Amino acid sequence: TQTPENVNMYLSQPKFMDTLLKQPGSQPMDTLESIKEDLVASKPLTFEDCVAWAKLRFAELFRNQVAQLLFNFPPDQLTSTGQPFWSGPKRCPKPIEFDSSNEVHMGFVIAAANLRAHVYSLKGRTDVEYL
Repeated sequence: TQTPENVNMYLSQPKFMDTLLKQPGSQPMDTLESIKEDLVASKPLTFEDCVAWAKLRFAELFRNQVAQLLFNFPPDQLTSTGQPFWSGPKRCPKPIEFDSSNEVHMGFVIAAANLRAHVYSLKGRTDVEYL
């Protein structure tokens, strides 16, 4: 998304609003809503907030989006020619539930939480035991 870039431009460029308001359609309002979301509504105040956000991102990326894809294209889906949709280079994905005992899952959460903490000038942590 463009949100981090838009937030930085909003904070650093005096003419950002003038430029933004010249954009077509609902783009100015959509951009302002996303900036408000990042700077006010969902701004983390603690590292724990960043961890909670990272766990939500994990669920969104690896469970929710995959489940939506499978809803639209079920494992037994056929193409218009009668061939299996999930074949060749397209392998059927499986939604992943977060598992705190899985090192890869925890690595994602730690990395994402620390990146978000850094963006908001919060002190991060890397010790898995803390999470």
